[in-house]
Parts: sequence; structure tokens; C-alpha cells
Amino acid sequence: MPNIEQEVKLTLCDPDKIADLIAELNRTGESLGTKTLTNTYFDNQDNQLAALKSCFRLRKCESNGETKCTATVKAKSEASGAVFRAVEEETVIAEADYERLMNDPSGKSIAPFFCNHVCDIPTVLGETITGPLFKIASFKTTRRTYKWKAHTLEVDSVIFMPPTSGRMVEVECETDAPERALVDIRNLLSDLGVIFTQSSTTKLGKALQLSRSRGLASRRGSRTSSGYNTPTSSQIKE
Repeated sequence: MPNIEQEVKLTLCDPDKIADLIAELNRTGESLGTKTLTNTYFDNQDNQLAALKSCFRLRKCESNGETKCTATVKAKSEASGAVFRAVEEETVIAEADYERLMNDPSGKSIAPFFCNHVCDIPTVLGETITGPLFKIASFKTTRRTYKWKAHTLEVDSVIFMPPTSGRMVEVECETDAPERALVDIRNLLSDLGVIFTQSSTTKLGKALQLSRSRGLASRRGSRTSSGYNTPTSSQIKE
């Protein structure tokens, strides 16, 4: 059976209001720690993964002096309101493999590695991913995790990295009861006077929106001087 990830996501309209939210969660919840996540996403020149509403992600997680690297495939992504669902296949990888993949200028090692170490790509995506894969977006997230009421909340402060630049704060909750979680989180933010919106896209989608708004690509799937592809298709839903 595929592993289905289901998350509620709300975005703070003013990222600086994170201070009010953190203060309240420190008062009424239980802190489960803070992590720094560096996330990088890949696609080919034809934006094949974007067209499939899927993505390949490499992540480096740093917490308490320890580092963990993961390779993740997300597939068949869909969103309804603030609830996001996707098939997710993830595996822990060696830091040496992470560095090798991140520094492969040809992009030819990415797809074989994911197919050999993460999942059977043709089965999960319904297609074989062809050609080299290049970086399309990267961002760094400071993730604070709390046990609050019956939920585990992740408060993400995101800095989008060059060639994209920008900042966002998002509250996430992976849950089997999204309606209940959504009501509780909305009430929490409303009681604090924190203005928010239902997330209309993933962090990857936001990175691509910022990239396009700055005119960083002159044509669909073109390479930028930094070596990033900037797709203009519907990868907004990841």
C-alpha cells in the first residue's frame, strides 16, 4: 500500500507574527525541538515531474549537532482547501551520497539513485523519469515542533535561497483528522490576532512563484546562470 501523507497547512500573512505564535505554543504546548532543514528539488528539462504533480527532494536535517539526510519522492499531489495529500516515499541516505548528488553538474545521477534507493519510480509515478535532473528550487526551513492539544504542530520559518529570495511562515499538521486540526489551528491563530490564509500551494510552489515573478527564466524550463531550472507548468501543487 502506498504511504499517503495528509497535512493541514496555514500561512501567516505577516511572517513577523511567528513570535506571538511561538510564545503561545511555549506557554500552552510542549516543545519537541527545533530542526534546520535544507531542501532542494529536481526536475528534468521537460518538467516531467511537474506535469505529474510529483517531485524529487533531497533534504539535509540538522538538529542538536546531528545531521540526517533523506531522499523523498512525492507523487499524485492534490489540495483541497488547506488540506494537502500526496503519496510519499522517503529513505535516509548517507551524507556522502547527499553531497555527491547535490554537486553533480550533469544531473545524470539523480534519477537512477532515486529509483534504486527510494522506490520503484515507474510504479509510483506511472512513468519512467528520463534525462538528467537539475535543481529547480532550494530553501532553508527552521522547523519548531510542538505537541499541542491532540495535534503535533510544525511551525516552519522558510527562507528561499538564490536564485529565488523571500520568506514565509507556515503552520503544518500531519493528521488523520484534518477537519478537526484545521478548526483548532484556525481558532488558535484567531485568538492571537494573527492573520492567516489557507496555504494555496506548497513551499516548492511558492519558491517557483517567486522565481517566475522575478523573471528568472526566459522560457519554459530554461537553465539559469546558477544552474537551476525554473518550470512554468503546474508544479505549484508539488
